[in-house]
Amino acid sequence: MRYATLLFVALVLLGCQPVSTISVDPKAEVSSAAIAWEAAVNTANSCDASAISALYADGAVLWGTTRTSLITTPQGIHDYFATSCKALPGVKVQFGDQVVRVYPTISMPVSIAFFDLGSPVISNGEEEGGDENGISVPAREEGAVEETDQRA
Repeated sequence: MRYATLLFVALVLLGCQPVSTISVDPKAEVSSAAIAWEAAVNTANSCDASAISALYADGAVLWGTTRTSLITTPQGIHDYFATSCKALPGVKVQFGDQVVRVYPTISMPVSIAFFDLGSPVISNGEEEGGDENGISVPAREEGAVEETDQRA
């Protein structure tokens, strides 16, 4: 069961999120998208699937780790996060180091995220992970951010 919940954490963050071409600092704009994603996951009682999916462009492609196929529609992305948020109520995320490579029309962010999955998993009477605050799982996050003249 622990491994089923771990599948959620390796999802792709920023599926071709549009970034304004008038940005003075593309790295800062990409980082702000990650901050917005973090805030949408860390809402009061449960992550906000609508807020998360709104950060993805209409043409975004998401390969959710609990999926065996790519998700290529806005509705599909929303449904994926709605299911994930429901399966992991109270999940929280905090981003660590982030590196953003900027190319002429695309930026590639890669970062580490720490997902707090809540209470430790109990198996055969013993905790499998976590501490008094719960299970914290590191995950690699990566994406592609396309520059456009539009704002999402």
